[in-house]
Amino acid sequence: TEGEDVIVDFSVVGGDMLMDQLKVVVKLGSQEFEMSDMVPLSISNLPKGEHLIQLELRKQDGKVFDGPFSSVQKSILIQ
Repeated sequence: TEGEDVIVDFSVVGGDMLMDQLKVVVKLGSQEFEMSDMVPLSISNLPKGEHLIQLELRKQDGKVFDGPFSSVQKSILIQ
């Protein structure tokens, strides 16, 4: 059976990803996506069930950026 497609969209406020050399890492299970631009990410064929999506704003050295909104996780349900 085919799964569902999910769009992950985000915005970085108070900085410029390119000029500040920031990246957003999107984690979904064992998959990891590294984004250097603020563009929507399409994840295809997610099977039914609950999935945890985590986004982290990281500096050039790979460490999570300091701040209360630098890391967020959401649970989604595919039916």
